[in-house]
Formats: sequence, C-alpha cells, structure tokens
Amino acid sequence: MGICDNISSTTDSIKRNAPDPTSVKGLYWSSYDSIKRNAPDLTSVKGFYWSSYDYSRAAVTIIHNAVRVNTVNKLYPYWPDVETRWDIATNMAKKTATVAVREGAKLVPGGSTVYDIVLQSIPKEKKATDLKEFKDKVRQMETEQDRMKHEQDRMKHEQDRMKHELNDHKRLLEQHEMRRLIMELTTNKILGLNRKPEDVYRFFTKPEDAYRFLFTKPVLTGKQYSDDVIATGVKPE
Repeated sequence: MGICDNISSTTDSIKRNAPDPTSVKGLYWSSYDSIKRNAPDLTSVKGFYWSSYDYSRAAVTIIHNAVRVNTVNKLYPYWPDVETRWDIATNMAKKTATVAVREGAKLVPGGSTVYDIVLQSIPKEKKATDLKEFKDKVRQMETEQDRMKHEQDRMKHEQDRMKHELNDHKRLLEQHEMRRLIMELTTNKILGLNRKPEDVYRFFTKPEDAYRFLFTKPVLTGKQYSDDVIATGVKPE
C-alpha cells in the first residue's frame, strides 16, 4: 500500500503543478495575431511574380518561334537525304543496343567476360567489308543506269535531228523538181505539139503539191505555168 500511496501522491502533485491549457492556447493565438499584423503586404510581390511570368512566357514564345519555326524551316533543305538519315539511325540503334547489352552484362556475375568473348568472336571487319562492297556495287549499278539513260537520251536526240534533216532534204528535192519543171515550161521545147498535157502536170500527184506550187510561188510563176498549160492543150473548165 505504501507504493500505491506514493504513486497517487506523485500524480496529484503533477496535476496541481501542470500549467493551465487555456493560458497556453491564448498565448498561441496572441502570437499568431501578432505575426499576422506584422507580416508584410505580399500584393506587390504577387504582382511582380505575375509580371515576371508574363515576360518569361513572352520570351519563351519568341525563342520558340526563332528556333523551331524559323531556324528549323531554314535548315530543313540542308538536312541529309533519306539514305544518309537511315544510315545514321541504324548506327545509333546499333550503338545503343551494344551499350545496353554491355551494361546489362555487368550486372550478371561473369557477364563481362562472356560479353568480351562473344564480341571478339564476331568477325566485324568481314561484315563491314561485305557491306562496303555491297554499297559500292549498288552505286556502280546506279552510275551505269544513269549513263545508259543519258545515252538513250542522246540517241533519241540524234534520231530527231536526222529526221529533221531528212525532211529538209526531201523538201529541197521537191523544190528542185519544181524548179526543173518550171524551166522546162519556160523553154520552147515544151511548146511542141508532140508533148502531151499529162507530161506538164505529171509532177503534181497530190492536190497539196499543186496548191503549194500555185499559191506559194510568185504571181509570174503561176501565170507562166497557166500559159504553158494552156499552150499544151490543157484548157480551164
């Protein structure tokens, strides 16, 4: 019983000496009100923050337009072609996979040794050589194809030129035959009665030839031809 009495008396003593919670609560709220009254006005700080945010946003927009829109669009024509970009992407994928395998092998006991053994057993030089030879063959075939295309274009141009020359020679022969006929008509030999009418216009086998002769030559030539035709017995209807 003595121990229980001692504990009970100690508890009563602690309760009597404990501070009043009401006074502590009042002290807390009074301190809070004092801090709130003495706190600085943050309205100006808030305004400064929002103005800084607006300026920063405007600067970011300007940089975005300058870099992404203007610069990228201007640099786009200087980008490598599709084949070069494909080679770059392939090399990056190979390098990334190699690094990932190497770093992953380090996490396994003895993995680095196995990785080195496998890496040394792969004939890299032979594969690189075969790839280089294949690319050289492809470039050679493309060059040969371009050469054949240029040769075909040249032959076509030469064929067109020869065709034009042939037409020019044919036109010259027709003109020469016309002149020869005109000279025969202007001589006295054509006035003989032994000359048949069909001999005079034997050259004009097509209507367009007669039209070209009559209407593209000077008036004197057409008149002379008409007189000669009449003289040989060909009368107009």
